[in-house]
Amino acid sequence: MPKHYFASLPPKIQGKDEELLQKLVTEQRDIYLRELQGSLLDRTGIEVSQSSLCRQLKRLKLGRKKNFNSQGTAL
Repeated sequence: MPKHYFASLPPKIQGKDEELLQKLVTEQRDIYLRELQGSLLDRTGIEVSQSSLCRQLKRLKLGRKKNFNSQGTAL
């Protein structure tokens, strides 16, 4: 029985949209994926899933880190 192979689709985020994604992440390192998703939809009209965004960030070697200093200390 033959195996089925699925061709991978090209990323939806390319070129200037990729540059925008890099800018959004570098400006706000603690941004949530859902916030990135909304920003991309608002600014470019591109609708992507959070998992696709996560894969794209890994391809671009962009990590997101929670910035605990910006949230204040409520103890």
